[in-house]
Amino acid sequence: MNVAATFTFAPGVQAVGGNIFGTSVDFSSIANAKIKVTLADGSAYIGYSSGPADFVGFISDGAAISSMTILATKPSVDVYVAADNLYFGVTAIPAPGAVALLGLAALASRRRR
Repeated sequence: MNVAATFTFAPGVQAVGGNIFGTSVDFSSIANAKIKVTLADGSAYIGYSSGPADFVGFISDGAAISSMTILATKPSVDVYVAADNLYFGVTAIPAPGAVALLGLAALASRRRR
């Protein structure tokens, strides 16, 4: 039996990561944990983790990350998901209008000299 773990972020984050992996019933590591991250706009990205030392992270420079589903799989083996040292964040990417204003300010300050 493979059971997924889903983390839902409201209102959403721009970055998520951590040590994400699959384990057996006796807590031994299982390779190839499948990690699916879904963005607020409906698009998704998939990554894989081979063990507890792997750091798996995702950053979105567009739509917010609305959920992360972890599903560890291996044929004929019960696999459980594990997550440790999780990090969440909002990236500080300036809007195009803010970049234009900074450019105009730099140009204006340069002309004064």
